[in-house]
Amino acid sequence: MHYQVADQNGVAIALSGMTPQEHFTVNGTPAFSGFRGFATPPTTDSSGRFNDNPVGTCFKNSPPLTTNPCVDVVQTFNIVMPSGTTFPISTTTTRRDCAKGIRIQVSNPAPGASKTFSNGTVN
Repeated sequence: MHYQVADQNGVAIALSGMTPQEHFTVNGTPAFSGFRGFATPPTTDSSGRFNDNPVGTCFKNSPPLTTNPCVDVVQTFNIVMPSGTTFPISTTTTRRDCAKGIRIQVSNPAPGASKTFSNGTVN
């Protein structure tokens, strides 16, 4: 997933060195407290963009599963500026991670479209 950091009006912030951080829950339970870095690479490029390589939730598939268990993941973000100031990001990512597939919905309240991506079988 490619992200562009924008201000509250949806205007791109073209600045390198911003550090995106995430917090997420799995079936409503926080995976950890607070926010942590996750981007690849860990800071934005000169255009203010960063990548999130979604790995999904790991399911044991040996032997191969005959069912398709799923979990619901909600991911929220903040951004740490090069000065050290932290700002919330209003975009939310909601995932449905299944043993045989994944669906990702990126909700963007700023000007711009929300998007849904899927791969495999999702219950």
